[in-house]
Order: sequence, then C-alpha cells, then structure tokens
Amino acid sequence: MKLADKFHSFYDACKVIDENNEELTIARLSLINAVRIVLAEVLELIGVGAPSKM
Repeated sequence: MKLADKFHSFYDACKVIDENNEELTIARLSLINAVRIVLAEVLELIGVGAPSKM
C-alpha cells in the first residue's frame, strides 16, 4: 500500500515525459516500470489479480 501511495504522489507531482530532458524521461520511465513489476509480483504473491489496462 505504501509503494502504491508513494508512486501515486510521484506520478501526480512529476512530469514523466520531458521533451527537453531525455535522460530524465528515461530514468522516470525506468522507475515506473520497476514499480509496475514490484506491484505485479506482490499482487501475485497475495493472490490478487491486477487489471492489464487502466
């Protein structure tokens, strides 16, 4: 729950795609992918399904 909450705060506060800063965009997309993987693994461990799209 804390990771999902922190991710929501990050996503609300930070622009992920920055046309003027490719390095920052790549880093933020990598972070988002890492969070996606962790949340999917945790949900699988506890036996809860996650939507494939939102």
